[in-house]
Amino acid sequence: MGIARQEEIKLRRSYARTIPKLLFAQRGRHHPRGMKRAAKATQQLKTIAGRLVREFNRKLSATLIEEYGERLELFQIVLDQKRGDGNKIYPEC
Repeated sequence: MGIARQEEIKLRRSYARTIPKLLFAQRGRHHPRGMKRAAKATQQLKTIAGRLVREFNRKLSATLIEEYGERLELFQIVLDQKRGDGNKIYPEC
């Protein structure tokens, strides 16, 4: 969402309230009662990230895609990687 703010792009939906709640829901990953909730929150965060990346690819102009292309590619790599893949990229939280 920082790219949208910098370039003054109107997003279809702001996830400003949803994302912090999902990050909080991820906390109990190692507790037996929290595993399912944390896994669901992780999947929802990946879905939101994918939506935002696709929206940026649609709405950014060609010059801005060149400028932010490396970051968008990195986001896409993180979203596409699977459990068994090697050379993973871990997002910073």
